[in-house]
Amino acid sequence: MGACNSPTISGECRPELDQSKPDSLQYQDTEPFGYNWTNASASVLSNPFRYYSAAEAGTLPNGPVSANPASFRRYPSGGYLSLVIPFFSETYLPDQRGVAEDVLDFRDYRVTRRTPGRTARYYCVRIVWNGDFMHQLCDPNDGNVPPRTTGRTRAAVTEFWNDLKRAHYIDSATRAVTITWSASSNAAAVTSRSQFMFEFTPTGAVLASYQMQTRVDRDDMLDSTEFYALVSLGFTAFFGFIELMELRAGILTYFSNMWNLMDWANYVIFIIAWLYLGQYVDLARSSATACSSTLCKRVGYQDHWEVMAVNSDAKSYLSLCVCIQLLKVIKFSAMLVPKMDLAPKVLKNALPDLIFFGIVFGISLLAFSMMFYVTLGPVMGDYSSQMASVVALCRALFGDFDIDEIINNSSGYMNAILFIAYLFVAVFILLSMFFAILGEAQATIRDKQRETKREGTSAPEYGVFDAAYKSASKLARRLPLIGAQLKQQQSKDAEMKSNEHADAAPSAMDRVEARQLELADQLAALRDSFKDVSDIKHSIRDVRS
Repeated sequence: MGACNSPTISGECRPELDQSKPDSLQYQDTEPFGYNWTNASASVLSNPFRYYSAAEAGTLPNGPVSANPASFRRYPSGGYLSLVIPFFSETYLPDQRGVAEDVLDFRDYRVTRRTPGRTARYYCVRIVWNGDFMHQLCDPNDGNVPPRTTGRTRAAVTEFWNDLKRAHYIDSATRAVTITWSASSNAAAVTSRSQFMFEFTPTGAVLASYQMQTRVDRDDMLDSTEFYALVSLGFTAFFGFIELMELRAGILTYFSNMWNLMDWANYVIFIIAWLYLGQYVDLARSSATACSSTLCKRVGYQDHWEVMAVNSDAKSYLSLCVCIQLLKVIKFSAMLVPKMDLAPKVLKNALPDLIFFGIVFGISLLAFSMMFYVTLGPVMGDYSSQMASVVALCRALFGDFDIDEIINNSSGYMNAILFIAYLFVAVFILLSMFFAILGEAQATIRDKQRETKREGTSAPEYGVFDAAYKSASKLARRLPLIGAQLKQQQSKDAEMKSNEHADAAPSAMDRVEARQLELADQLAALRDSFKDVSDIKHSIRDVRS
């Protein structure tokens, strides 16, 4: 069987093509092909499908990536092309067939939002059979006012799809078919690129997946993006300079603060995002006129994969920056209101325990994922790979699982029992320990806060609200009508509060601590008693001897 290692539907070993596995690329065929359905005795078509490299086609150099969880393969960048290019024309174009030199260039007649002087009167289509030979036609419209299309272009496209089937465009040697669809909404000024992929395995399985990318296609929005990116870069440089000034207090002291680490992580990520944004703006401005590939020059089709990819990367890094920057609001809110500082302090106190607990939890999760990958992987897509199994078990932690599907795909209840055992270990044991770690850290922080409050060194819990209340009280005491009454009321409140503190019973936590101390004293006395009894026993033995 060679590299296939299993029976194939064609009887010939043609394994999946994967750029991460160079050995599989030797099976990639680049020779022209096509079945001549009009003359079966002929060897090939008069216009066979021919291979285009990534540079010739202007497509993604690294090749398309499958979005199917069962695959995630990166396929070779080159392939066999067939195109359907619909467009509006101001002039009725004649029905033409042939290579690029024999057919009128539709770009000279096409109506887009970038050609405001033209009026769309005819609906036309350019059908490219193999990247070279093409058929171009327009719908002549009917005699109604206003005119209506007759369906001629639609019929031509339907015939094109049928011809692809007759020519065996998809055969036993096909391993992936990618349908790339580019569309624009002129009203919303949004451009999208959709990619639908169908993977054909040697054993006959079909894996379907899709990816969608969008971007704003407006010149003023590009100008705004460039302007605000420069403004953000200026602010980032300013704040970075301030952070460098704080480094004078000591590097170890500075980087022991997690907020400072978040700042520098944010700065580094923003620099990457800024570089991507600059590249995106340049590519977006030139995408309307750029035409460097052989396919674009001859046929008129340009795949804007690069501007879409750069835009997606820029948005990903920018989203991280926004997330980290908004998390910094917690720091400033805690400075204004110290009572909001509980969560950061608890996480900081529990960080060492959480790190090592996370390692133990990860090992446990990996162990169960391996087990379900082996037992359920062949029959369930959620466990078809090691990574998919890990993701499925992580989803199960939050209740997103289907125990009925596991039972239906098993010959008994063993897999269901093992899955319930995983839920028991992960949810009732490991997650309970996780919450216990956070609870202990919170209790420690509460004890420290209580101690500082007893010592009188703690800041007002409500921060700026407390200061605002005191300022408002001072201002109110100066008012002629209610000032005196307010002073009397505040004096009574202060006296009652002091009496309550003097007579109040200890809090629940204080009672627990007192009981613990009392119990410790009793245990110490009991140990002393046992020690005295032991001494008496030794004395009795000495007397007997």
